[in-house]
Amino acid sequence: MLCSYARAINIKENRKGSLFQQHTKSLCLNGNETLNPAWYRVMGVTKINRPDDKAEYPKVCMNYIHLNPVHAGIVTDVRKWPWSSYQEIYLKNTDIELVNLEALKALVRL
Repeated sequence: MLCSYARAINIKENRKGSLFQQHTKSLCLNGNETLNPAWYRVMGVTKINRPDDKAEYPKVCMNYIHLNPVHAGIVTDVRKWPWSSYQEIYLKNTDIELVNLEALKALVRL
C-alpha cells in the first residue's frame, strides 16, 4: 500500500524516492519466531501454538507495541513507560483511560 501511494505522489509531483524521512516497514509478527516461543513451522508455514490463532494474534501485536520502548532502549521495563496502555490493561491502573477495555476484551483474551 505504501509503495503504490508513494509512486502515485511521485508521478504527480515529478519526484523520486521515499515520501517519509525513514523508510517504514511492516513486520508479520506471526512469522517472527523470536517474539513468542509458542511459534512452530509446519511445511514452511509459521503457526501459533494456541487453540485459536485469530484470538491470539491481536494480543501478540499489542505486546509487540507495548515492548517497543524497551526495544528502543528508552526504558528498561515496559511498566515504566507512561504513554502506554500497558499499565491500564495489565496493571489495572484506573488513573489511565487510553483504551476502551470492554472493546479490547472482545478482541483479545487478557
